[in-house]
Amino acid sequence: MQIDWSIVALAVVASALAFAGGYIKRLIKETKELITAVADAIEDDNIDDLELACIIRQAKDVGLVVKDIVRLILEMRVATPRVK
Repeated sequence: MQIDWSIVALAVVASALAFAGGYIKRLIKETKELITAVADAIEDDNIDDLELACIIRQAKDVGLVVKDIVRLILEMRVATPRVK
């Protein structure tokens, strides 16, 4: 029996995209929180230390989600069989 690698690759990509949906939802949530933190900070034309700390914390959260998404993509690449 011959294995159709395109079907296997399609199944891997489809399941990865379904799994990545949670990551994308988290990315949108964290990005909204970062935008809100920046908007709140610049609203009064004066950014204090607490507001700056909040912006930095939110930016780190966005970075962590991006890192998770990149890790997921790299794992997908390793798991996908190479067709010659």
